[in-house]
Amino acid sequence: KTVMKAVTAARWILRKIGEWNLFESRATVLNPFHLRTAIISTRFYILLLTIAVMTLAMFTALSSQIQTVVIRHPPQAVFEELHSQYSNTLQCPCNRIDIPYGTFIEASYKLHPVCSSVFVSKTWINLLFSPQIGYYFPMDFRSSAMGQFQLLSTLCSFANRTIQDAIDDLLSDTLLSPQVLTAKSLDVQSQTQHMFWRTSTTNGFRRLLDIVRSTTHSNSLQPSLQTTKMHLLHVFPNGSIDAYPLDTIWALNRSTECFCGSTRNCSLPSGFFSRFAYESEGYFALPRSSLANVTGFKVSCYALESLHQSTLECFFNSACLNIVLRYFPLSNNTRIYALDINQTQYAPNTSIEILVNNLFIENWFSNSLFSVYYLQCAPISCTYKFTEKKSALHVLTILLGLYGGLTTALRLCVPLVIRWWRKRNLQTNPNAH
Repeated sequence: KTVMKAVTAARWILRKIGEWNLFESRATVLNPFHLRTAIISTRFYILLLTIAVMTLAMFTALSSQIQTVVIRHPPQAVFEELHSQYSNTLQCPCNRIDIPYGTFIEASYKLHPVCSSVFVSKTWINLLFSPQIGYYFPMDFRSSAMGQFQLLSTLCSFANRTIQDAIDDLLSDTLLSPQVLTAKSLDVQSQTQHMFWRTSTTNGFRRLLDIVRSTTHSNSLQPSLQTTKMHLLHVFPNGSIDAYPLDTIWALNRSTECFCGSTRNCSLPSGFFSRFAYESEGYFALPRSSLANVTGFKVSCYALESLHQSTLECFFNSACLNIVLRYFPLSNNTRIYALDINQTQYAPNTSIEILVNNLFIENWFSNSLFSVYYLQCAPISCTYKFTEKKSALHVLTILLGLYGGLTTALRLCVPLVIRWWRKRNLQTNPNAH
């Protein structure tokens, strides 16, 4: 009995579904054709409505929406957190777009130890002075040393002043920052500016010295020690005296001679000799024997050329320095110590020209302070966008909003189409009902 009741109930449900009519009217009651048309329309209406609702639900659920968020005057920690999550869309305009580098950059440098040593002091230079300086052989260290170390002291001071001026220029320059830079971007920008400043400063210093060297040589300026020309005196029988210049000859070796009039690079090693200037007669060649050698130092046509071609090798070596000091009047209270090799990145045999071309700089330091920069920038706001999926409530709201219009459209269109289709089919096949 239970099975029969279930079968009967199922048949009743199926019959009711088959007879389900959402478009009942007077015509459907009186006319079987219209009744059948209404039932078919109901079936198509339910099918199309189900398909449309499911399609809209899937499309709405799978689609995403872009959200825009604005945060006013965000602190640095908030900015860093936002950048870590929304770096592609984050926009944080600065309240101040021109920020002086000096407000957030620390710049410093360290010079070669010779520039802070006793060897560029007045004490050392005065020690090298001798009233007989002009009587020594031109290659003698006692003849050239004072001028070379005076020049070295001047170059150290000039380099130091040049770097200080360049740092002042760098720190007074401004960074244009319409948007907040990240700490990494700020560091890259600062380092780029620092490298440009470093390169332009060293190149400018080098060009200036090249002009001095070229001008000195092209104008044949006469050094006081007469290393390019010697003026010889001729006494005539009548007692008159005449002086005439004689170009010096530098015998680099037995077969090679050099003339300062054609090149400024003539040079010979410096040392201590027993010969005197008048014995050379303008022909400079190293004597067969010397009292002592000054390792690395050379004498050239001009003091600047002599210094450029020399090295400080002897002054990093205590034994060599002690030999040099034996030839100068050193008081008991004066202590002269060799340079410390551990305080420089340059090898002892590095030419002074290389040191000069690098402004005697051992290290350049620059550090950008992001927290200070951020305070100067003081962003007005931070705007970022992100995409999110629609919530179930949002999807339901959209479906409910569309449902009314969708059902109205289907109620109008479906019966008309089905009625037209059945009438056309009836005309084609009169036996169909």
